Amino acid sequence: MKRLAILIAAFFLFGGMVSDGAAQVRHFFRDQGFSIEIPKEWVKQGIIDIKESKYWGVVFERSASDSADQVREMIAINVDKLSRPCTLEEYFNANLGSQKLLFDNLEQPQIGYVRVGEEKSKWLLSSSKLGPVETKQMFYFFVKGSSGYSFFYTSSPGLFEKYEAQFRSVVGSLRFE
Repeated sequence: MKRLAILIAAFFLFGGMVSDGAAQVRHFFRDQGFSIEIPKEWVKQGIIDIKESKYWGVVFERSASDSADQVREMIAINVDKLSRPCTLEEYFNANLGSQKLLFDNLEQPQIGYVRVGEEKSKWLLSSSKLGPVETKQMFYFFVKGSSGYSFFYTSSPGLFEKYEAQFRSVVGSLRFE
């Protein structure tokens, strides 16, 4: 729960940066064991590295917001250094418990499995409230070696589908290195 709260705080702290263009840019996070492609219109807002809790995260925000948008579209990637080996199912369940504690009124999520490249992933799609603001979010979870990875996309419900394909493209570009 702490890591998502930290990520959301970073989201509000680093908001407002602007970039232009629509091409993809590959971002390498070699210390964390992966790289991804992000559309240029999504701007890296910051990296959170809490060594004591073995947690690392990066936040990307869409640079232009629709005027009526209450929630800035965000993609976040979290990496947890696992204290013991765990399965994808165990990692997913631990994260699902954190989401229920953080979000009010978490609706019954849709859950499934998918292969991303050679890696098995479990996904979750849900709607909830963060205080008075309604959100829709999608997660992908992976376990690779001694690390657990969660990819998170959130938006207002009305704009979710507009950027969902970009998020799926980011997840599809994942390379463990």
